[in-house]
Amino acid sequence: MQDTGERIVVGLDLGGTKLAAAVFVADAGGESVSFVSALENIKYHAMLDHEAQRGLTAEGRSKLIERAMVGAVLELLKDAGAECIHAVGVASAGFVEDGRVIEALNTGMKNYPLKERLEKELKTQVFLYKDSWTPIYALPPGNGDSIVFSLGTGFGGVSSRDGKRVSLRSRTARNKPVWIPDLAMNDDPGFAATFSSADLHTLLLLGIERYEDSCAEKPGAKIREILDTLPVAIRQHARDRKKMSPGKLEMFMARALAPRAASRIRSDQVFADLTGAADFPAFLYEKFTGLELMPQELDRRLGDGDPAAALCFFIQAEFIGRVLALMQKERLENGLPPATRIYGTGSGYNAVTSKILGPALCAALADHARVMKIDLAPDALPRHAELLVCSQGATTLPCLGAALGASRGIVQN
Repeated sequence: MQDTGERIVVGLDLGGTKLAAAVFVADAGGESVSFVSALENIKYHAMLDHEAQRGLTAEGRSKLIERAMVGAVLELLKDAGAECIHAVGVASAGFVEDGRVIEALNTGMKNYPLKERLEKELKTQVFLYKDSWTPIYALPPGNGDSIVFSLGTGFGGVSSRDGKRVSLRSRTARNKPVWIPDLAMNDDPGFAATFSSADLHTLLLLGIERYEDSCAEKPGAKIREILDTLPVAIRQHARDRKKMSPGKLEMFMARALAPRAASRIRSDQVFADLTGAADFPAFLYEKFTGLELMPQELDRRLGDGDPAAALCFFIQAEFIGRVLALMQKERLENGLPPATRIYGTGSGYNAVTSKILGPALCAALADHARVMKIDLAPDALPRHAELLVCSQGATTLPCLGAALGASRGIVQN
């Protein structure tokens, strides 16, 4: 493509396991973009070479990832035959604030000024977003009041009002321990929502009962025998993945350092970021069957009618439904109308899994809303979570969303 003065925009998706990158051409108003090309995803181990095994600091990891991002942008510009770039949109995992990646467990970044560093290297404006928020910029017109959730390495979500992100967010404990962010539910439900041991047991049982009511093949008696052991196993899984809220001693410290943040977190509970992750059904499947599978293989078995696989997704739907009910509750508490449309995206919410997860989590949302005494009109109880996919080229939805956000000049607040 010859450089004709068109507005070239690059989208970068710094996700849980990889960097995705794509280049687009934006229209004059920046409202829409057209896909040009994308690079093959780069896994983190490739960006870090072998240094990750030799105790790289967070700063060192961040610089190597930044270098890979700069290289990806330059390669895309070369492929597009363009000499200059209008803007770069970056969708990053973790907590993002004021142009910095405050903390991202998957990438190892911590309090890193990514926006400033990229702007210095690329000599153009960079827009930095939280990855689970960028799909909102790619929503179809007329989506009105909606919630978009993402099932990937973790669980994220964003709430919209007339096509714009609902912002109920407070600041993190800046320059203090950042493991206890002050988050609102419509901000980052993966970490704002937590489950006690009693919650885990209740939601597991509800998921089994919803599966049994679906007229599907009944699970064996062994499933219910395993039920009582699962909360402990899930809590241990959360500890291993660093997806547990701070313990009692940490909470005591946090109340002194960041009292407002600490008031929103309950001690020793499992974050929804674990139960809403793409690999959570595979974790359950191993407990039920003894077979350890990759999520993609479990999706295939689900598509083939495996009843144990279906059960795992019905259980996950119960957890997601609880979180969506909490998001609706928070909207109403802040004087906003409830979301009337639910969208799902991410590797864990796809053409196969959405056939079960879509209606099951909406049914769970309705039931949990009733239990919580949330007054929702019938049109605020969608029957299916609409599958949201990238409509342009072989790239990711966060890439597209970040490019659209950058082309429109949307600054994350």
